[in-house]
Amino acid sequence: MGNVFGNGVGESNILCHETEKQALLSFKKDLVDDYNKLVSWNVSEEEDCCKWAGISCNALTGHVSKLSLRDGSLTGKINPSLLNLTHLANLDLSLNNFEGIQIPSFVGSLVSLRYLNLTYGHFKGMIPQQLGNLSSLLYLGLGHNLDLYVDNLHWVSSLSSLESLDLSYVDLSKAYDHWLLAINMIPSLQELHLSYCYLSHIHFPSHINLTSLETLDLSYNSLELGGSIPCTFRNNMSLLKYLDLSRNNIDSVIPNCLFSFPNLEHLHLSNTKLHGVISSDVANLTSIVSLNLRSNALAGKIPSSMGKLCNLKEFDLGGNNYKGSVSMVFESLSGRLSKSLKSLNLGRNFFDSFGGQLVDKIKDFENLDDFSLQSNKFSGPIPIPIFKNIISLKSLDLSYNNFSGPLPESLDSLSKLESFYISNNHFNGPLPKSLGSLSQLQTLIIYRNHFSGLLPESLGSLSQLQTLMISNNHFSGLLPKTLGSLSNLEYLSIESNSFEGNVCEFHFANLKKLKHIFASENNLSFKVSLDWTPPFSLGTIEIRNWNLGPHFPTWLKSQKDIFRIDMSNTGISDIIPSWLWNFSSADIDMSRNQIYGEIPNFKNDGYYMLNFSYNKLTGPLPHIPVRSMLDLSNNYLSGNISNFLCDPKSSKSNVMALYLENNLLSGKIPDCWMYWPSLNLINLDNNNLSGKIPSSVGSLLNLMSLHLQNNSLSGEIPKTMKNCSALKGLYLGFNKLVGTIPRWIESLPTLRFLVLRSNNFTGHIPNELCKLSMLQVLDASDNSLTGKIPKCFNNLTAMSSKSQNNPFQYYLGVNNQRSRENANVVIKGRENQYNTILYLLSTFDLSSNKLSGEIPEQLTSLDALQSLNLSGNYLSGSIPKKIDSMTYLESLDLSRNHLSGHIPTSLSSLSFLSHLNLSYNNLSGKIPIGTQLQSMDASSFMGNKLCGPPLLKKCIEDPNTTHSNASNEDGQREDDEYWFRLGIGMGFGVSFVGVIVPLVVCGFWRRAYFWFFEEYLWNKFVDYFIKIKYMF
Repeated sequence: MGNVFGNGVGESNILCHETEKQALLSFKKDLVDDYNKLVSWNVSEEEDCCKWAGISCNALTGHVSKLSLRDGSLTGKINPSLLNLTHLANLDLSLNNFEGIQIPSFVGSLVSLRYLNLTYGHFKGMIPQQLGNLSSLLYLGLGHNLDLYVDNLHWVSSLSSLESLDLSYVDLSKAYDHWLLAINMIPSLQELHLSYCYLSHIHFPSHINLTSLETLDLSYNSLELGGSIPCTFRNNMSLLKYLDLSRNNIDSVIPNCLFSFPNLEHLHLSNTKLHGVISSDVANLTSIVSLNLRSNALAGKIPSSMGKLCNLKEFDLGGNNYKGSVSMVFESLSGRLSKSLKSLNLGRNFFDSFGGQLVDKIKDFENLDDFSLQSNKFSGPIPIPIFKNIISLKSLDLSYNNFSGPLPESLDSLSKLESFYISNNHFNGPLPKSLGSLSQLQTLIIYRNHFSGLLPESLGSLSQLQTLMISNNHFSGLLPKTLGSLSNLEYLSIESNSFEGNVCEFHFANLKKLKHIFASENNLSFKVSLDWTPPFSLGTIEIRNWNLGPHFPTWLKSQKDIFRIDMSNTGISDIIPSWLWNFSSADIDMSRNQIYGEIPNFKNDGYYMLNFSYNKLTGPLPHIPVRSMLDLSNNYLSGNISNFLCDPKSSKSNVMALYLENNLLSGKIPDCWMYWPSLNLINLDNNNLSGKIPSSVGSLLNLMSLHLQNNSLSGEIPKTMKNCSALKGLYLGFNKLVGTIPRWIESLPTLRFLVLRSNNFTGHIPNELCKLSMLQVLDASDNSLTGKIPKCFNNLTAMSSKSQNNPFQYYLGVNNQRSRENANVVIKGRENQYNTILYLLSTFDLSSNKLSGEIPEQLTSLDALQSLNLSGNYLSGSIPKKIDSMTYLESLDLSRNHLSGHIPTSLSSLSFLSHLNLSYNNLSGKIPIGTQLQSMDASSFMGNKLCGPPLLKKCIEDPNTTHSNASNEDGQREDDEYWFRLGIGMGFGVSFVGVIVPLVVCGFWRRAYFWFFEEYLWNKFVDYFIKIKYMF
């Protein structure tokens, strides 16, 4: 075996010292070397430890001077035997996995060390202050360990010889008041890396002592610089070449001090809340090579003095507020800069034109090879003549604009183009054949446009192409055979088009480097021979909705490195082959097929996500080790789930989502949920489960959604569930649960959906339910609840237009995908299942209980409710007069109660109301006139003492006015007609002066008056004819 770490002993024949050899062997004993990187550390094979992997010795003395085990995939502990290596000057244990152990304090006793590198070592805990004893140290690397922190940083000031310090990702928050003071005591320091260190304050000392500093990285902190960077920061750091303050808070114009470093080559100020204009002093950065001002709020004119920056190669202005013409930018950059500039990012601004002079001006930028204009406001066709004049152009990004029209055939004039990005525009028509002439093209990304027609055969000529993304267009027809000639292709994305026909072996003939295929949502069929072995080794294949069946594709078993398979809805009707289970650590989606048979138990390392939903699987629920999501819903799995949930485990499961709904599972839910602490989604709906809800559900502190509906569960809701404070959806409907709605329900402050319908709950509705301010859907219908409706329900602010809740804040499920949340909700008298729009619903259903008392007036403050159902109770009193406050109400059901009095006229103003049921109450009087109410079915009002439309029963007038009305019937008609005509005449005069004249003069009044006058006339006509029709 070769020396994987390297070593060196010069030409000396001096052997290593025995004590040091034994120290190394003791050190090895505490390490776990799964990949045999230390196989040479063996006395029987090599006596001289100076020749062991990773060991270097002094050529004159034979003492071990260097121990470098970098990137050795080692785990375990660090043995203190290293203290016997008294001449050790270089220790490198970086890029290993020490599994969260603390950096041993004895490392601080290795006083000969000049180089110590523990970066990326997975260390954890507090950095020992004993490291301050290493006064000879030149390099100290402790960064990128994620869980390291310091109690203070004073010990660093003792490292007087230090030249390079890397504490990136170390939590320095406890040293907020002295970190710079401590580091300022190291005058020899040349490199300082403190990115992601949770720093929020910076206290500048009166005198900056870092005169040797060349690299300073303070990025990704929350430093409040406020634009007040003192000039001493500049004066005593004249050697600085690299400065990164990205992701801090300068929150001002760019401080002029930052333009005063004569040797500065790299300045990164992205995401620092900069605003205003770039000062002309930027020209003082005479050595600048890279200037990054991305993601700020800079605007205005770019100073022409920038044209003097003859060394600038990379200029990033992306994500600012520049607008207008791009030619303005190139005019400002003209000069010596035009010869050096290689990369220019103007993306994510508000540019909308190129300018007529740009065609000639851009010729001067002869070395510009990377140009981004993505996410601006450009429209129309691509101005090929402009880009043609950038003679070195290799990468062009025009994505996320409003470009339109077909791609011109002259595209081949961009002969050096290697990357072409035009996704998310409005391009149409077929791809030009000339595209195949771009012989250097490596990346072509054109997804989300309106391209159509056949793919040109000339695409097969792009021999350098590595990435082809043409998804979400309107391409059609057969895939060209020439695709099989793209021998360098690694990433192919053609999903969501209209391709059809067969995909055969010749389409993949030379695709030896292909790693990822995304081709779902097409009308394609895979037609290859049974013994076909693909030339590629895939990592991802997504061919959802293809025609693969009826058998599993046997070529798939040759793909040993695959980690994502989506062959859902592909017509597979087969048993699962045993070789499919060899894809451990994979994400497998075989849903919506006709797969049948049983799933065996497995003990391998486990799959990331496994989805076999909507198939025909039978048998018991198997034990399948899954790391993230398991979906076996909508099958025919049977038996109990005890073996699955309670199988003895050496460690707890990391599964986050468990979908087992719509099966034939039976028996009790076992009390084993403590083995599944990472679960946030459980769906066991529509099975035959019985018994009580186990108390161990309360151990699921991350649980966000629990579906147990339509089973035969009994008993009370366990009190332990109050620990599930992250719960957003609790669905317990259609069971046999008893007891009262628990008062501890208030311990679930983020609950949005509570479904308790069709159980045997009794008792009063607790006031604690009113504390669930985020509740959007409350359904406790079809129980035996008694007492009054609490008045405090007005505290359910999520059902109010005053809610601060964001209805589009969906649950995040596995792999940052929106979770498959669904619920059956009764609205407008019908029960429907809601999925993606569930989070937009707001419903309140207490129907079919034994509630009494009046409908509280406070309920009408829930003005964002879409459905209110209180039917089938013993409610009395009148309908609240403020019912018109519930402006978004679409469905109102108060039927089968004991309500009395008149229907409030305000009910007729609910313009969204499309379903109303007030039947079988004690309501009386005339149904209020209003287009909404008269359009309802008469059955909505039956079983009351009501009259007027839509009922056929006419209203009998008040006896005191009946005689007068009868004797003046003809006169009343004449009066109505008279006032009607008079109203029209007056209306004409008023409208001419008050409407017609402003309409001519002002466009705004034209629109406003038109809307108002149309509504006014319509209402008057409707009121008149209804009155005439029903006054007899």
